[in-house]
Amino acid sequence: MVMNQGNSDMVDFYEEVLIELSTFYPKGHFNNLTPKNYFSELISSKYLWHRLVLEPRLGTGGTIVSTMTGGNVMTDLKEMIIDMVNALLLAL
Repeated sequence: MVMNQGNSDMVDFYEEVLIELSTFYPKGHFNNLTPKNYFSELISSKYLWHRLVLEPRLGTGGTIVSTMTGGNVMTDLKEMIIDMVNALLLAL
C-alpha cells in the first residue's frame, strides 16, 4: 500500500514537471488540449496499457500488478521528461 502511494505521488510529480516543461512549447501544441488534460489522458492510457500487459487474464496477477504498473508508468514519464528536456535544449 505504501509503495503504491509512493508510485502515485511520483507520477503526480512527473505530471507537474511535464506540464511545466510544456510551457516552453506553443499554445495548442499538445493536440489542442490544455497540457493538464493532455498529460492526464496520456498517463491514464499508460496505466491501462501496462496493467493489461502485466495481467493478460484480468484478476490473475495479484496485488503486485498495481505496484509494477505504477513503476512502469513512472519509468515512462521519466523518459518523457528526458525527451522533452533534450528537445528543448536542441531548440536553443
